[in-house]
Amino acid sequence: MEQNIDILVGLPNIREQLAKTSLAASHAPILIGPSRKRFLGEICERSAAADRDAATVASITAGILGGANIVRVQCEAQFRCG
Repeated sequence: MEQNIDILVGLPNIREQLAKTSLAASHAPILIGPSRKRFLGEICERSAAADRDAATVASITAGILGGANIVRVQCEAQFRCG
């Protein structure tokens, strides 16, 4: 669980490290897929995957704010903006 949180929180640092590698790498898209994952269930004490949607939205928001460009979700109809 802690590794998943470390990745989400550390996305800006990951992006920064990529930038040090090369200009091309600094613009590479970052994909996250936290949708309904077990670590979210452990955090919010929800054993059923279907009960983790609020945690999924929160983790996706954190990921996007941290620099993720692409997100993978289980039920995309629930997460559409338009």
